[in-house]
Amino acid sequence: MSLAALHPPSEVGKLQYKSPEWRLAMVRLYRVILRLHNKTVAVSLETSREAQGGPQAAVSEVVQGRDPSHKDDYIVKYLLTPEQQEFGNKFVMDAFRHHMDADRKSSEQFYEGWYQYVAQIASGVTARDLTQEETMYLSDEQKEQLNQIRDAFLKAREGQEPNYMV
Repeated sequence: MSLAALHPPSEVGKLQYKSPEWRLAMVRLYRVILRLHNKTVAVSLETSREAQGGPQAAVSEVVQGRDPSHKDDYIVKYLLTPEQQEFGNKFVMDAFRHHMDADRKSSEQFYEGWYQYVAQIASGVTARDLTQEETMYLSDEQKEQLNQIRDAFLKAREGQEPNYMV
């Protein structure tokens, strides 16, 4: 469930466009993304306490009967919040469906972008700002779509605890 299961973008560019091998590479990428969205990670209670601001912050997540002061205790958490999972899965599904008929160049850029996303999520980074270079290459339509996505996500999480970045 990492980059090892995927063709690097440079190899996908060498595959015959829309061949069975090319399609399989796209399907694998799609599946890896969905698996990462639903991935659980073990987090040490000590790390969780430090991140949440105090020794008792993570105690509620400890399995009953375990001593929360023990440094080797771990909790299992999803890498993404439930809202991020739901929103992300829908977005990925729509994006892949929308790009099924894209031309070769667009498909290669699409694959490379999602490949980089897998690298980011697999490393534990679930949110980041766009770089200046990324922003520079966005069309006006893409910028508008990003604003709509952000607004939809913020609206979907209204009433939820804001414990994560958008």
